[in-house]
Amino acid sequence: MLYLEVHFEARPCERYYLKPGEPVSIGRKGSAINIKHDMSISRNHAVITVKLDAHGVPTLEVTDHSSVGTFYANPKANPEAGGGDGAEELQLPKNQSVVLPYGTEMGLGNRKTRLRFASLNWRLCFCKFPAAGAGEEAQADLERAQHEVVNTAVAKLGLSLTLKFDANVTHLLCPPRSRVTANAKMIGAVLKGAPIVTTSWLEDLAALAFPHAAAAAPLPDATAARYRADFVDPRVRT
Repeated sequence: MLYLEVHFEARPCERYYLKPGEPVSIGRKGSAINIKHDMSISRNHAVITVKLDAHGVPTLEVTDHSSVGTFYANPKANPEAGGGDGAEELQLPKNQSVVLPYGTEMGLGNRKTRLRFASLNWRLCFCKFPAAGAGEEAQADLERAQHEVVNTAVAKLGLSLTLKFDANVTHLLCPPRSRVTANAKMIGAVLKGAPIVTTSWLEDLAALAFPHAAAAAPLPDATAARYRADFVDPRVRT
């Protein structure tokens, strides 16, 4: 999940989750993300859009429409993109789209408001093993339907998906309303402490309205009982 953090002096940080490909307006009033406490920000200050390249690497396209300006850390002077004090920063050209690399920090107006583009770095693994008691044809239909659901949601949210469980996997996805036979992926998830959830969790995540303000409502909890996958140990006779 990609998100934008808004920092202003000693005020609590505000986080907004973003959807790739969807333009998001930022300003003091009447925008998708409103920053009312900074009077140096224009009413319609800028528009940002998350972009993903062919390898799923995110960038941020920014178009400045403000009267004071939008600034970003100079990657040549500050490769790790920190800044924060306004030093070594460049101003975006007005009314022109500029693509900034992942992790770039920006300043709005007099630069007391700082924006940081980051990610939760979730990596999902899909468990396509057969549901207990399902015939071959039913199993194939189930896998096709679930793959379509998962691929659609993953593309919408800009998440990373794999069919191979590895050390970077954060969630294991299973078909809903079925008892999935325990397998190596599930054992790996248990040992790693990764949530084993049904695809209903992913669907609810994708159904959120974006940009989603973290302060308004938390993201669907992958550890909630309603998302927990039901699986059986094949060594146990029932």
